[in-house]
Amino acid sequence: MSGQPKIKSVLIQWFLNLPFMKAFEMSLRAKVTIGVVIPLIIFLGAITVIDYNSTRKFMLENLSTISSYAGDVVESSIRHGMIENDFENIQQMLDSMTDNNDFEILYILKPTGEVAFSPGGKGVGIRLDNSQDECLPCHILPPNDRPRSIVVKKSDGQEVFRSMQPIRNKPECFACHDQKEQYIGVLLTDISISPFNQALNIDLKRNLILWSLVIAFTVMVVYLSLNKFVIQGVMELVSDMKDFSTGIRRTGKRDRVDEIGQLESALHLMVEEIDLSQKENQILTKNLEFHNQQRGELLNKVITAQEDERKRLARDLHDDLGQTLGGFAFLIEGIEELYKVDPPRAISQLSMMRKLINESSEKMYELIMDLRPSILDDLGLIPATKLLTERVLSNQNISFKIDDRNLSSRLPPEIEVTLYRIFQEVLTNCIKHAHATNLAMELSCQNNLFACEIVDNGRGFDTNSLDLDDGVPQKFGILGMKERITQCGGIFELESNPGKGTKIHITIPLKETTCVE
Repeated sequence: MSGQPKIKSVLIQWFLNLPFMKAFEMSLRAKVTIGVVIPLIIFLGAITVIDYNSTRKFMLENLSTISSYAGDVVESSIRHGMIENDFENIQQMLDSMTDNNDFEILYILKPTGEVAFSPGGKGVGIRLDNSQDECLPCHILPPNDRPRSIVVKKSDGQEVFRSMQPIRNKPECFACHDQKEQYIGVLLTDISISPFNQALNIDLKRNLILWSLVIAFTVMVVYLSLNKFVIQGVMELVSDMKDFSTGIRRTGKRDRVDEIGQLESALHLMVEEIDLSQKENQILTKNLEFHNQQRGELLNKVITAQEDERKRLARDLHDDLGQTLGGFAFLIEGIEELYKVDPPRAISQLSMMRKLINESSEKMYELIMDLRPSILDDLGLIPATKLLTERVLSNQNISFKIDDRNLSSRLPPEIEVTLYRIFQEVLTNCIKHAHATNLAMELSCQNNLFACEIVDNGRGFDTNSLDLDDGVPQKFGILGMKERITQCGGIFELESNPGKGTKIHITIPLKETTCVE
């Protein structure tokens, strides 16, 4: 039993792999056509079966009625002949009834089942056996429940319509028959229903031919309608999608308002959105490549600046601090010898040496301030900025104003360092390039958002040419400032026009505990 599901599965798989099934799976026409034809075949087949059975039933009912009526007529004639003892007339009547070959059997049976009369006298005296298979459908029933007519199949396979007409014992028959007997005989007739079956089969064939023509016509109409109204539109959509996959775009739209037209409109809308997305992606890709290029250039510039700063630091330490310390060594040695012979003069040399030490300390302080001012870590951005401004602008004709009234607390160290470096770059640009006379800086922190605005009244520049011209000196400084703010999660905005100065606006989101209202 366990092998039956496997065999069934193999047979199903074999059937699905047949060539016509693969063609069926690939053809929308075949699927829709079969989907229409199969219900039509079932419907017409059901109608044909119902019509065939109802016609056959009606025919058998009519045949039973006619047979019963004929039996009554024959019974009346036989009864008259028996009363008159005119048995020759009875025999002639039976012979005449079988002349048209409508009756297969026409017997008058005695109550014992013996044949009393038959056409041509054939079988007279023979006793019929009611235990035969063709007799059992009636004789297995009680006498009162037996049908008077029934369709039976004889031993040769032929179907006949058998009718049994009992001949009752009436007073006029008492002269020859015991009045206690209920029946004095039975009229048994077998009528072949082959002619009727042939007529039914002819009608069935006619109906099958008609239904076949109807199905063929329906298939043709469905196929042509599908091809005209559905398949053609689907194939056009398939063609459009193939063209889309190869980069070809069809701009014109077909005049359809059905579901396929809606699908076509949706497809074209999707294509337009994809094209728009591709264009946006191309723009974003170019912008990304441009920013990556700028970042690479900025990185190279930073590395170069670091190396230049290291060289400057090494040069300053060597030229200033190194030579000064070396001079201090020779000066101390000379003072020691001078003190032995001329102490007052030695003391004067010590005073000069103290002055040189103070100058060296100032230079060392300036060097440290350039690297990282300690005041930035100790006191914060505002004091460090003010000190930087005083030191850088002391010999410049530039006025500086800072407004920190809306900044009531210190910022995170990394943001303070970033803003300090940016302000260093702004001071350098203001002196070297802008030639400004006024510089203002406003700081504020509200709703956990830090804002800084730096404005000068310098000569300004064209920001568009700055992005394109690699030779502009300010480019890497501005890119550096923007990159520093981006790393802090902020936004760097620069506005400038020739002759109208420059404005820098910086916003940086902060944590909730950073701003104190």
